[in-house]
Order: sequence, then structure tokens, then C-alpha cells
Amino acid sequence: MNDIVLYRTHYFNDRVNKNLKHLKKSKKQIEVLFDNTDKANIEGAFNVGYDDYVDSGLKLASLKQIYKCFHNQINPGLFPRFSNVKKQQLWYNIGHSLILYYLANPNYDYYWNVEYDVYFKGQWDYFFDIFKRYRTDFIGVHIQEAPKNCDVGYWNLFDFEVPYKKRLRCFGPINRISNRLMKAVYDELIKGNHTYYEQLFPSVAKHYKYSIKDFNEISRRVIKEDVYTPFTMMYKDITLDKLVHTANSENKLFHPLR
Repeated sequence: MNDIVLYRTHYFNDRVNKNLKHLKKSKKQIEVLFDNTDKANIEGAFNVGYDDYVDSGLKLASLKQIYKCFHNQINPGLFPRFSNVKKQQLWYNIGHSLILYYLANPNYDYYWNVEYDVYFKGQWDYFFDIFKRYRTDFIGVHIQEAPKNCDVGYWNLFDFEVPYKKRLRCFGPINRISNRLMKAVYDELIKGNHTYYEQLFPSVAKHYKYSIKDFNEISRRVIKEDVYTPFTMMYKDITLDKLVHTANSENKLFHPLR
């Protein structure tokens, strides 16, 4: 399989370096996808940042859109978790960095997206091998369909008309994206069709009638068990009680592990 693993990060510390070192034990080709916004480039990495997003012509979410989606208001002030406007827009448009990498390197069949705080408790090649026989266009975590006629929260992020039956979302710290899906997402962004990246890739895949599977859907067929659980893949920091619960969970994905 002609694929590449993109390790996406905006900073480095001991934990991030440890996660990367562990990933590099894999036989896969690994490349660091570094957000260099307001920072110096990292040697040997694919450096991409806010200015590249703007220059690309790909649509960026406005602050008005972001606030309307998440707070049902148009207050242009900053989110408490972000220090400046650029970081808000980068967070909303994370998928743009993957598209820009694809445009510069369009010859891979599949692109793995792995965030800096994702860790596989086991050998990464064991994980990758589970999916090597599957030509699925999008493989992700916690893939969900939109509740009927729901337009609140995440489901209000679309700024173009997408039927509810074609709206999907996922949890985005790790996924695998086919070459043709990268092209389809790029085509939609160039047309001005846009949403948060955790919905953009699976929803475009469904719209184009491309194949979509959850990591666990495949792993249950291949190794007869899940590769993540609700306790190992979550959006909040893993707490001590969760770590105790998962202490012996071999061959599982973890996020966030900082």
C-alpha cells in the first residue's frame, strides 16, 4: 500500500517527542506536519501555517461563523482557549493542512492523519496492518450520523446545503483518507463549501458515495476486538480513574495523552 503517516503538531515537548519516537518505530513513511504560525520552521518537517491557508484560496471560516456555530451568537471576541484570531481559525480549519500537503504530494494512495497527542499502546505496525487490506476512503473514530433536523452544536457548522441524511461527523485526532477523497474535499473547498474538519471529510465522502468505516468496524473483523474505547479516545484529558481503568489495555488508541 502506497501510504504516508502525517504526524500533525504545533509544538514539541517531551511527551510529543516521545509519541513521535514511538510512531517512528513503524516501517511506514512518517512526515511531521508542523503548524509554523508565528513560529520558526522545523527542519525536515512539512511546515504550513496561517499565511499558507490564506494564500491557498481555500475558504476559511470567519469568526462570525465560528461563534454562530458554537455559541449561537455573533460576538467577535476571542474564545478563552485561544490567544488570538489566527489560532481560532487554524483550529476550525485543521483539515486545510492535510489538503495542502496532498496538493504538494499528490501521489500517495492513502494519507494517515495522526495528531501529536495520539498514542497507540502497542506497536504501530500492528495497528496499521489491521487496515492494510481495506481500500476504504475514510476510516475514523466515533463516526456518527446527524440527528434528523438537528441544527445545533456541531450540526450547525455547515455553511452550505447538505441534506441531513448526508451529514456525518467523527472524532478527528486520527483517521485515514484516500487520495480521491482528498481531491473531492479540495474541490468542495475551492467551490466555497466548508465546515469544521471533523465533519468535512466524512460528509464529503458520503456525498460522493465513497466508502466510510469506523476503525472498530474493521478491527472487529480482523482481530476480533476494538482498537479504541470511549475511555481511551475522548476530547478531554485522560484522568487518573480512566488511566486506572485502561492501564492494561494493550493495542488500544489513546487520546489525549499529553
